[in-house]
Amino acid sequence: MFLKILQYKYMSLYRKYIPKNFSEIVGQEITVNILVNSIKKNILPPAIILTGIRGVGKTSFAHIIGAALNCKNKEVFPCQKCENCLYTFRKNSDTLVEIDGATYTGVENIRTIIEDSEYMSSLQNKIYIIDEFHMLSKSAFSSLLKILEAPPENVYFIFCTTEFDKIPDTILSRCLLLNLNKISSKDIAKTLQKVSEKENIPITLEALTEIGHQSDGSLREGFALLEMLYLININNQEITLDFVVKNLKILSIYIVFNIYKNILSNKLEEAIKEGIKYLKDGYSLKDFFCLFSKIFVNLLKYKLKINYIDTNEEYEEFFQKYNVSNSLLINHWQMSIFFLGKIEYEEDYLLEMFFICLNLMEEDLDMSTIKEIFPNGVEMYL
Repeated sequence: MFLKILQYKYMSLYRKYIPKNFSEIVGQEITVNILVNSIKKNILPPAIILTGIRGVGKTSFAHIIGAALNCKNKEVFPCQKCENCLYTFRKNSDTLVEIDGATYTGVENIRTIIEDSEYMSSLQNKIYIIDEFHMLSKSAFSSLLKILEAPPENVYFIFCTTEFDKIPDTILSRCLLLNLNKISSKDIAKTLQKVSEKENIPITLEALTEIGHQSDGSLREGFALLEMLYLININNQEITLDFVVKNLKILSIYIVFNIYKNILSNKLEEAIKEGIKYLKDGYSLKDFFCLFSKIFVNLLKYKLKINYIDTNEEYEEFFQKYNVSNSLLINHWQMSIFFLGKIEYEEDYLLEMFFICLNLMEEDLDMSTIKEIFPNGVEMYL
């Protein structure tokens, strides 16, 4: 887990560029279409659950829905300009009420919401947002059930959670469940590129792409990493891939991918020297084997066009240059998993042996054949 950005007096990049309307939401096209059409046709269910990993925009989404329900502009909404939008986002507004479910977990808190929902707000629709919804107590869920069965007119509930499996089925069945996807590294990089240009942050596309990979589908994590690098960069030099790797102490997928290319090109000695260098710099064998495994899976998904969200031109160039079959990639993936289970052995030698096996492996070689090559186990040769 990366270091988190501390709170500063100035507004963080993530807060500064938080989405203000549906058109600014990144990587959630299907969910946006569902909500926009539902609001335009006035058929939005009174209770919605937004679920997904941290940092994909659940709470931001909830605020946008809340503002859109009262916005006067029905073409681009919420417009953030009409009097309804300005009132909705005003501090202490009685139209949009946000509650932290991790703090206000008890049944008495839910009863307060139920009582409050009976009073009309200043605008047509009243919206309640409960964050960390799964943290509510059993009695709180039971109390909430009654109002979900017969919600007051013009009252909407939006629940945000990272763990919808902890929510009772009786609640789930009465809500519209919308799962927010992990955001692709490509979309994260594109978003951060636009922000970097606006903020005059000098950074290369390679560096942004690596930040996208390290964000693991979380746009907020991407903003945090970009801001960290910006603060570290006191000389305002161009932030390159090497700068990212050095300062975040990460093993880049690009580094591992280039090592794999060297192995396939029979540049085994060069690959081993580079791998050992990174081990001596403090990177772990687990990092190596996990990234190799990820590369093999990504290459297979890209080649087979199976739910692959990161369109990578480098993968296309890879298959044009290297004649690597599906079966060989599967065998290489099996090899990476096999060696991952052997990381208790001497690191330098284990990495060397892994690279040698990748270089020697043929199309029809499977894991059972490894026992013929190493009859007494790989560890006997370390």
